[in-house]
Amino acid sequence: MSVAIKLSKALLSRIECVKVATTGRIYGLVQNNAVLVLGFSLNESVENNLPFGFKNLGIIQWSNDTNFNLQPEETDSVQLKYNLSSAEEKLTVVWKNKSNEWENVSYAEFIDDELKKEWVCLRTQFQLKYSIESASNYRGQLLDLLKSTRTKICETNKPILKVSGTEIVLKKDKGLVGIGKNAKINAAVQQTKTDATQCNSNNFETLNIKMEAGEESVDDINAIFSNILLDSSKKSTQIDFDALAFVRLSMGANQMYEIILKSIDRNISCVEVSVTDVDRPLHTFTFYPKVLEHFISFVYPTTSADDDKDQIAQRKQNHIILNLSRPYLRRDDAYSFNNEATGPQLLNPHIGLKSSVKDGKQYLVKGDYLYYHYMQDNFDDNGWGCAYRSFQTLFSWFRLQGYTNKSVPTHGEIQKCLVQLGDKPASFQNSRQWIGSTEVSMCLQYFLNVDSRILHVTSGGEMAQHGPTFAQHFTTYGTPIMIGGGVLAHTILGIDYNSQTNELKFLILDPHHTGADDLDLIQKKGWCSWKPVTFWDKKSYYNCCMPLFPDAIDY
Repeated sequence: MSVAIKLSKALLSRIECVKVATTGRIYGLVQNNAVLVLGFSLNESVENNLPFGFKNLGIIQWSNDTNFNLQPEETDSVQLKYNLSSAEEKLTVVWKNKSNEWENVSYAEFIDDELKKEWVCLRTQFQLKYSIESASNYRGQLLDLLKSTRTKICETNKPILKVSGTEIVLKKDKGLVGIGKNAKINAAVQQTKTDATQCNSNNFETLNIKMEAGEESVDDINAIFSNILLDSSKKSTQIDFDALAFVRLSMGANQMYEIILKSIDRNISCVEVSVTDVDRPLHTFTFYPKVLEHFISFVYPTTSADDDKDQIAQRKQNHIILNLSRPYLRRDDAYSFNNEATGPQLLNPHIGLKSSVKDGKQYLVKGDYLYYHYMQDNFDDNGWGCAYRSFQTLFSWFRLQGYTNKSVPTHGEIQKCLVQLGDKPASFQNSRQWIGSTEVSMCLQYFLNVDSRILHVTSGGEMAQHGPTFAQHFTTYGTPIMIGGGVLAHTILGIDYNSQTNELKFLILDPHHTGADDLDLIQKKGWCSWKPVTFWDKKSYYNCCMPLFPDAIDY
């Protein structure tokens, strides 16, 4: 039976970004008779930084001609060859068949949404403290202790594992409790479902695993898996583990136990390479950069100076992402499992909406944002706060992309900013006065050091002429746009544009909604929807605040 080779769309984009002859390793998932290639690394191995389930698949090489000098490892099954000088067929995929012979094969593209339908994350978080005998040879002592932890968890004192939000218990050699012995992992996922979580379609399904000591008489896992005694007076250091496995929903639930232990083993290996001679707590951070479209974890110190932490993140990003135009691997960029950190606002409410421009091309916001609108946070701004809310949506984009860890400014903080800048009199503070695109741009500069382009449109009818301008903005920057006209403000999330016919539709996020954050209601009532050019009033002029990137990335 032939094997289907699938390459992620994000991977193909990253491959094209490499402009010099070099070699790297590729990794991905194996699913029945399909191999899913998701990523590559150039300068260092990232296998221990990936969820368990991801495998090293083979080698990738960029060459200026057709002479590829690949030296695959014995276990390699895939080779990617990219011809930098070719004008047409640049990428060749080679597969090792059952006869151990390499042959050229075709490939298909896929996106991460396809993975979300068939795969689930098993996430195990726990914290251990380690007692250090002396300051000398700190690194050696801690590495020995981590080795002992690996042995105790994965080999000798195997823990009890519980699936949070369910009655499912996993025990060493005792099978499953709380679910049928022949059940699939999907059945465990369904046990975690509630009416409140059924609609969460933006993130990967995640089963959170709680680890307990295998001995019923012991409550503290430190007593079993580290060397800490409850009455110890020795100096201790703390490590936060966050182990991730990636498994198919169709896999048997009885396989979860050993897979989770292997994910913990991999996370311990990730911690080990981060141990230095400096005594400081360590924390595992998991990321899901849009440019990768797969999970990757790194261990950072939690007590060093911010500059030191961010320099570590920048070095990692340089090796893994190959793109320094925006931050991806800082602590504040960590992935929010199950939308755990986005607050009450809806995340990306435009997802799932369809446009209808014939032969149109969509240019959309790049990255996540939150929907801010009237009456949120128990604050009554009905009738005057639409531009404030649009600004908050723009600010949330920069926050969720990792440009800042600042909280989204309140109406009062926005007004205070404009007073301090001298744009408004002192009486503006705590008022119910409107603001417009110019004030929004000033606030972006004040809070985030972000410049904006202001596009002046003399009437709503003229909006149809600016399709190329909006297309270029979303292609180059991908930031949401605040637009003000007359007494109303909206947020533009994208356009659907046919450059031949000049037909144009706008993806609009409307801050004038005063009701609940109900995604179905908001989409059906048009609070987030595609609008024709006639949506804009021909009798009003409009100003668009189009945010750019910061002058320098604040790592």
